[in-house]
Amino acid sequence: MRLDASPAPRAAFIRLARVRAAKTRAAARASSPKPRRRNPTGERAERTSCALAKKSAEATTDPPRPLLPSTDPWQHVFWTGAGAGFANWNAEWEAKLRKEVDAMNAERQATNARFMESIVKGESK
Repeated sequence: MRLDASPAPRAAFIRLARVRAAKTRAAARASSPKPRRRNPTGERAERTSCALAKKSAEATTDPPRPLLPSTDPWQHVFWTGAGAGFANWNAEWEAKLRKEVDAMNAERQATNARFMESIVKGESK
């Protein structure tokens, strides 16, 4: 084993390099301040776009989390089936509701037409 291959001096060198780089960046920022562009709402566009890019990259690169070891896989199957059943019921209910609303709208339009005809003819109730 080589004596100079130990990780402690390398870690100290990396820390020192990071500190020097941070001081150099701080000195450069202090010597030439540049105003940041802002969008009309006052938010920083650079940070927003970077945050969105970071989140989208995380969403596409992170693997899905595994189920907990104590979770019974049949529970997953059961709740998936229950969710699918609820989604089908909800779609049927929305179709039935749409028919009812269309019928109510047709009745309302007929009533409004009769009322407007009575106004034109001068009838009063």
